[in-house]
Amino acid sequence: MQTSPRSERSLSLQSYEGLIRDALHASGEGPEFGAVVEAAGEEGTGDGAGPDRFEISTPDTDTVHCMSVSPPRPEASFDSLAPAREITLAVEVGQDGC
Repeated sequence: MQTSPRSERSLSLQSYEGLIRDALHASGEGPEFGAVVEAAGEEGTGDGAGPDRFEISTPDTDTVHCMSVSPPRPEASFDSLAPAREITLAVEVGQDGC
């Protein structure tokens, strides 16, 4: 998720939960199907449009990991004249729930 910058517009249209599931699948290290990604804690801070911490688990294990993503997901902008900003995500993962 943090290997290359993403456009602010694309981040505002896709949920971080979906990005996390896609990254788990692409890594080949997580479960191919069935990863449960749920928002944890408070809504994002600043200009964020959603939560910035997520609990990741699978239905067949008791293991839970906490992932924080920053910056929080940007709000959708419908201004087609606004310049397209590139955002690089920073991700931290810890064992246990958030």
